[in-house]
Amino acid sequence: MRAGFKALLTASADLQIVAEGESGLDVSRIIRDQRPDVVLIDVRMPSMNGIDAVRAAKGFAHGTPRSS
Repeated sequence: MRAGFKALLTASADLQIVAEGESGLDVSRIIRDQRPDVVLIDVRMPSMNGIDAVRAAKGFAHGTPRSS
């Protein structure tokens, strides 16, 4: 599935893929480090689901963790 999305997105000159992740932990780190404008994420992922990965990365949106 990820390969199919990648093929569709790379066909557009207006889009740039900055990273791919295989697990929720990967995605959380990528969001924090790369700060992409758009994230396509699966809800079911190994080690951390997609929703929790985005929540974890949101705490680093401005470079420092948000307190809850």
